[in-house]
Amino acid sequence: MGTPLMGRYASVKLGTDSGEELIANLGSWSIDINMDDIDVTAFGSVWGKSMPGFQRWTATIEGYYDPADSTGQAVLQSNALSATKITDIRFYIDSTSYWTPDITNDSDAGCFINVVSIKHDKAGVATVTYSILGFGPLVLE
Repeated sequence: MGTPLMGRYASVKLGTDSGEELIANLGSWSIDINMDDIDVTAFGSVWGKSMPGFQRWTATIEGYYDPADSTGQAVLQSNALSATKITDIRFYIDSTSYWTPDITNDSDAGCFINVVSIKHDKAGVATVTYSILGFGPLVLE
């Protein structure tokens, strides 16, 4: 077994190698890669049969709400409100490796912020959750 990945080295950034910006005050992210089910069951079958179809991905980012983060959270919020595709988001698993839309193999790849959920609690601090809808392939670099 390899060395487990430490969560403290994870992050989410926007930009390219020459100009990356950390999205501030985040505490967790998740990516889900799924395949559609294609039903291939024939008439008269007792048991259903399915095959994998199209691949899709979604992601969720969570943390403390920081509207002053003008190069991170404010960009996500703006892109959500304008339905603008993001092509340069990076979900770091450590200090060098990350998941990102695969614009090398599909120049149209990216993602959209489809939900921004801001929550306040009288006994805590403001939190935010960004739900992300993948558009095209995802790659680990």
